[in-house]
Amino acid sequence: MRRTVPFRWLLLAGLVTLTAGVAACSSSETPTATGTLSGRLLRIGGPAPGDAQPLSGSVEVVSPSGERTQVQVEADGIFSLDLPAATYTLAASPATGSYLPCQPESGVVVTAGTTSSTDVTCHIP
Repeated sequence: MRRTVPFRWLLLAGLVTLTAGVAACSSSETPTATGTLSGRLLRIGGPAPGDAQPLSGSVEVVSPSGERTQVQVEADGIFSLDLPAATYTLAASPATGSYLPCQPESGVVVTAGTTSSTDVTCHIP
């Protein structure tokens, strides 16, 4: 004698299998949308004409939550890093052996999927 399984049990078994497969494939972490922040560390002032010149050192990026990320800047003054989309404050420090007051840049917006550019300046009196 052949026994048949009711349709509703087959349907239920299929739904359980489908739900388990979807749960296994989904991630509990949502990827963070990032953008790129690029810019230049510049020295401004000094003897005339006092034009902006690239400066080596470091740039520190401070997130709204206070998390700090630091990037080293070579003699060409150029920096670039990928960051979560947010509004940041940037602070700079010239290379060891030089003291120049550097103006923090606040309100620097990084938008997901784009490149934002800003210059950080250190002034020679």
